[in-house]
Amino acid sequence: MGYEIKVTPLYVHVIYKGVVDSHDLTSIISRSGFVNSARRLKRVIFDYSQSEGTNFSEDDIRRLSLLFNLESNFTDTFVAISIPKDKEGKEQFNTCKAMIKSKSWVFEIADNLAEAIALLE
Repeated sequence: MGYEIKVTPLYVHVIYKGVVDSHDLTSIISRSGFVNSARRLKRVIFDYSQSEGTNFSEDDIRRLSLLFNLESNFTDTFVAISIPKDKEGKEQFNTCKAMIKSKSWVFEIADNLAEAIALLE
């Protein structure tokens, strides 16, 4: 899996390529550069539109939501927008979203980058 991280003045944009699994995602979101930028900006777009899809099990989704719930102890507000590749990606994101406990953390789905940016405003 390949990826690109773009840090703009308003948000972090993670662009995934290839098939993305939970190991790929956790290795990216645990990098100090990503964490510092995400904590500072409090807005991230997870863009799977250029990927070949995702490979997350239900356990993977639970572990990812646990990471987000733990991070909510350090970052009071946060907006995460996902641009899924397909219907399965939308379902996986909605499953993760349902497991987020913090009411001040917003998780939304967009169909494209322009819509994702609009949701951040």
